[in-house]
Amino acid sequence: METLRYLLLLVAVLMGGGTIASGQIALSGTVMTDSGEPAAFANVILTPVADTTRVLDAGLVDMTGHYALKKQRQGRYLVTISLVGYRTLREEVLLRTASVGAGTDVVRDFVLTADVEQIEGVVVRGSNVVQQLDRTVYQISREDRQRAYSALDLMEKVPQLRLDPLSQKLASQAGSVNLFINGVAASEQELKTLRPEDIKTIEYYDLPPMRYGGGDSKAVNVVTKGAVAGFYGGVDLSHGTSHSYFNDGLYLKYNRGKGQLMLRYETNYKNDKNIGEWERYAYTLHDVDYVKEATGRRHLMYFVNNINLQYTNQKQDNYIFQALASTNVLETENTVNTDIDWFVDEILNERTGVSRSLQHSVSPSLNLYLWKQLDKKQEIIANLVGTYFDAFGDNKEEEWMAEVPVLNDRQTMQNNKYSVIGEGMYSKHFGHVSLSVGEQFSYEHLASLIDNSFVNDRYVTELISTQTYAEVDGRHLDNKLQWRLSLGASGRYTGSREVEEWNWVFTPRLTVGYQILPTLLVRAGFSQYNTSPSLSQLNNSATLVSDNIIQRGNPYLKSGFANTTFLGLSYTNNWLAVYLTGSFQYAKNPINTYFVEGEQYMELVQENAYWSRVAGVNYNIQITPFANRILTLKLTGGVYYQQYDSPFAGRFDYVTYPLSYEVDVNWKNFTAFYQGALNNRYLNLPYLIDAQPVSNLGVRYRYKDWMFSATWIGLLIDWSYGGRTVGASVVQHDQLATYWNNRNMILIGVSFQFGKGRVYNEATRRVDNADRDSGL
Repeated sequence: METLRYLLLLVAVLMGGGTIASGQIALSGTVMTDSGEPAAFANVILTPVADTTRVLDAGLVDMTGHYALKKQRQGRYLVTISLVGYRTLREEVLLRTASVGAGTDVVRDFVLTADVEQIEGVVVRGSNVVQQLDRTVYQISREDRQRAYSALDLMEKVPQLRLDPLSQKLASQAGSVNLFINGVAASEQELKTLRPEDIKTIEYYDLPPMRYGGGDSKAVNVVTKGAVAGFYGGVDLSHGTSHSYFNDGLYLKYNRGKGQLMLRYETNYKNDKNIGEWERYAYTLHDVDYVKEATGRRHLMYFVNNINLQYTNQKQDNYIFQALASTNVLETENTVNTDIDWFVDEILNERTGVSRSLQHSVSPSLNLYLWKQLDKKQEIIANLVGTYFDAFGDNKEEEWMAEVPVLNDRQTMQNNKYSVIGEGMYSKHFGHVSLSVGEQFSYEHLASLIDNSFVNDRYVTELISTQTYAEVDGRHLDNKLQWRLSLGASGRYTGSREVEEWNWVFTPRLTVGYQILPTLLVRAGFSQYNTSPSLSQLNNSATLVSDNIIQRGNPYLKSGFANTTFLGLSYTNNWLAVYLTGSFQYAKNPINTYFVEGEQYMELVQENAYWSRVAGVNYNIQITPFANRILTLKLTGGVYYQQYDSPFAGRFDYVTYPLSYEVDVNWKNFTAFYQGALNNRYLNLPYLIDAQPVSNLGVRYRYKDWMFSATWIGLLIDWSYGGRTVGASVVQHDQLATYWNNRNMILIGVSFQFGKGRVYNEATRRVDNADRDSGL
């Protein structure tokens, strides 16, 4: 019996040992992309070969490309690896011990191949850049992440974009830029809340679809890999040394399960008391010649505070609901003390003057968004935005001659405005063709109480706009040919004391792209859109600009339209990116500003011109001669020929050829850059504007979760800008402002990020709207 008992115990130990041994084998290794980058955040799933519906273990690939799964029994298993933009990989693996004394882990490495079918549109591959019909997609590489502190730093990959180091705003010479994060309307400060390792791709839309606004505006959409469950936040500080200036931000995020709560606070303050002013008016009114020359010093102060509270609830591939409550508070003060030479028929009168302008506005807003996936090929989107503006302005003009008052004008304006913007969209995919139909509407109500030397009255203006659209996308010939056709109608109702009317404009848009070579894409297109006056332009109030000169709105302004035809070429390879576009735009009833002679005053008024034409070529060139992107050169510019036919200014033309350039140097944790610009002029009737010059030199150093920066603003240049009237203007007006404190100004920046948690996937939002017009 004793012997039998020992035998049974030995069998049990051997069986248990075999069981333990069979359960001690783990699978690990690396997953890389075919471009040599880690396939970070790829999903790795382990299932039995006999039953692939039963998941034994799953995990994510980390930032270095490594993965590790739990230990399993010996046997054959199926490994499935998936990542958006790459072909799903499925391979069988055998888990077994190789020999006595060998390790109990099996190491297998995998490589994912890019899937062009998953990236909609015509593609041109050059390094980590994918050129499509309406956008360029920039894959974020390991080198990009190593030298960037936040997602905002990654914007340097886009040749068309430039970051203003003073305002921390992105600009594009090709037009205004709308920012999105996963399709959600965002700001530059929000990009600072994202770490480089969280970013998968950057999409630059130079031909945005309707869900990104359409029209002439450009769009940048930052696509993230996932969110962090837990608590996360950061502080961003930027302060000037030569005068009171700061641009600071604080953000906090809390993620748990399907919910996310985010608080964001931004504040921007400037108090500049050293701005030199020079201004000259010359005109003839009632056969009397007037000339006014004023020299003085300006005091400019503004203080902006923005608070945002956002809640998101989502279920991957099912729905996303988002509510954003925000409040913006703005305070401005603008005071100018001047010495004036006042000539009446060449007779000199010496004066002194003071001009003061105060503004205050509060604008709370609530933005509700819902996206719902009906099935794999259908989705619906709804967006509703409500905004209220409470804005007050106080303007005062005073002048004295020998201490005797000769001019005393004061205006106060109280604006109360509320608006509602809504949009609904339905999308369905049919293989190589997809269809989107939608309806967008807005209602705006503005009540203005105006009190000045000319009027004491209350104006009420209502605007209703609606746009119905259908958009069809198609791709053929192995994705070498792609097209988009948008059809729609835009209607606008204007209701005021003087005018009550509807205007309708047909808004078609067609774009076609073809891949000639793997690195060369050609595009062509036509678009037409509505041009409408804003509430402030329709306000029939009069304000004093200078002696005998007033400014007023025009309630009789008409809506018009503009159509654009373009032809573009884009070429990309490992070190060079060139984007070249020629375009022609014709606009009917464009809204411009002109000086006209009225019964009692010279008047600066908003009027509809007969037509305008703009023909030109613009280019964007980016050169990265080294594989590690240690050096980047950017050139952005163009040549444009503009024509206007005005009932007041007559027909005139102008040629402009702006050029901006940037040099970036990156070495380990150090980054240095220089920004400059030449011939930075533009036409804004009735003025030709000399914009602020650009000469900025900066350096930045990253250390773990900290970033330190110093930027030299206005390096060796006079920080000045101005304008002068063009054409046959009845009032000749020249102006020049010099910001003495901005010359050789040093900005010191410090940023810190904190937080820890696990990664989970986020849904993508497609539509966003906002109202930013307070009516002042």
